[in-house]
Amino acid sequence: MTTKNLIPIKLVLSLFLIIGINSCSNDDDLPELPPITFNVFCYGPDLQNNQGVRPAYLEEFLQISSDTYSTQLLITDENITENSGTLSGTGFAIDLEFFGNRNTPLQSGTYEINSTQEIGDVNAGFSENYDTGNNLNAITAFESGFIRVSPYSTGFYIEIDAVYNTDERFHGIFLGNVTQL
Repeated sequence: MTTKNLIPIKLVLSLFLIIGINSCSNDDDLPELPPITFNVFCYGPDLQNNQGVRPAYLEEFLQISSDTYSTQLLITDENITENSGTLSGTGFAIDLEFFGNRNTPLQSGTYEINSTQEIGDVNAGFSENYDTGNNLNAITAFESGFIRVSPYSTGFYIEIDAVYNTDERFHGIFLGNVTQL
């Protein structure tokens, strides 16, 4: 190859190098985002409280009208355990009731937090001292927000973004298996 043929190639390579160097910006000036955490829910004023969760239990799946199905799910901390289909203990729990349109528990989708039992709604709340032996647990109800559900590996991804007590937030992501009782 002659030197004459190499000059256009060197010129093109030099041009790409100059463009590449000038077009890259430094990532140091980008804001640092908090890491995404799973199985921890933050709540309260300024999300100052946090609670780890792990087990999740499918309590009931019922047909409540000709085209509406209810799925009741309980996400708990490690203080509430399951033995032979029965829960026992006292601890943190998130109580969820999803309303779907298919004969399938935990349908994928985004559910609106609402007190009605319409398809696409979810009635939800939490308790810091949920007692499995008490049928009258005090649940702090979510007033607005959404809950997103999708299958993940052998379990589910459940993201909750809610408001309770008028202006307090509740947020977190559950990622794991759901045990059917």
